[in-house]
Amino acid sequence: MLQEEALYKSTSPRKGDEIQKLNFIQTLPNLLATETESCISRVIPKLQQSLATASTEFHIAASTTFKTILEQKLVNHNVFSRTFLQSILDSLEKRDPVICHAWLETLLDVIELLPIETIRKQILPLSLSKGQLSQPIYSRIICSKILGKICTRFESGLIQKEVLPMVHSSVRM
Repeated sequence: MLQEEALYKSTSPRKGDEIQKLNFIQTLPNLLATETESCISRVIPKLQQSLATASTEFHIAASTTFKTILEQKLVNHNVFSRTFLQSILDSLEKRDPVICHAWLETLLDVIELLPIETIRKQILPLSLSKGQLSQPIYSRIICSKILGKICTRFESGLIQKEVLPMVHSSVRM
């Protein structure tokens, strides 16, 4: 509880507050390991809200921490998909290229650990929307990287059935 209060005690952007937030995000895996339910229901929603206005350093630390949570299996795949994956996907929309890149690297790493069905239902549609011709170049590059990683997880039949038709339709004029 003390860590939760430290993260959200002040709304003014002081250096000490930023250090407390960074310390908190780095210790989140330990908190999840000891108080999973309380952490998921009380701390994580506040953490997700704080991402909207967080510093670049906080985003980088959070992206690394989210990956660690899945790697260490501190939560199961369903909880991760419901609780953390959407924050990762939403953070790909950040305008700051450093933040966007940190979250993209995290997404590429967690694709290796997530079930195929989660990838197919949650990540594939987002990546294809980023690949539309109307999207900026950087967005289409992100799409290519995500699709490249996704295709390493899918069997060829699934690629032909799910990915190729969507790719073809997204490049038609």
